[in-house]
Amino acid sequence: MNVRMAKIREEWLPLIMDWRMRPYITKYLNTDPVLTLEGQYKWFEKVSADPSQRHWVVLVDEVPVGVIQLMNIDFVNQRCESGLYIAERDKRSFKLAVNLSWSLFDYVFEILELNKVYSSTFAENDGVVKLNAFCGYLKEGMLRQHVKKNERFNDVIIASILREEWLEKRKNLDYEKFPFE
Repeated sequence: MNVRMAKIREEWLPLIMDWRMRPYITKYLNTDPVLTLEGQYKWFEKVSADPSQRHWVVLVDEVPVGVIQLMNIDFVNQRCESGLYIAERDKRSFKLAVNLSWSLFDYVFEILELNKVYSSTFAENDGVVKLNAFCGYLKEGMLRQHVKKNERFNDVIIASILREEWLEKRKNLDYEKFPFE
């Protein structure tokens, strides 16, 4: 299996729009958007010019399967927020998600030279909470009733990994390193 990250391109916007509106994707995201292609193009223009964001499509054997992203990149405080989803269910696996996360850590700490990556996850999203812990994120806390979605308040877990923690953890790992464009 060949995996790499390619910067989002206009040709993928309809696919990303479809993924982002799938109920099993939006279930644990802050919003359930009703997107339009026109809106996607505006979003793409905005994020392409925003140095505080980086977005990639995850390609498995050159087939787009999901999105991995960094948001709120702050070079002064040397931190950023991560996001990831594999939209194509037949490509989802714990191993892929772990290797994507660890490759993202390499990118953040080696290429961007930041000190911290953090994640915001709905508390009820057990799979991602466990994945993040396995990858090395440490729980910093919970934002209680932080996101109102579908007339219900959701708790959000904030977890992070620091550069020094990743460098120490990485010494004992054998993982597939996936490249970022």
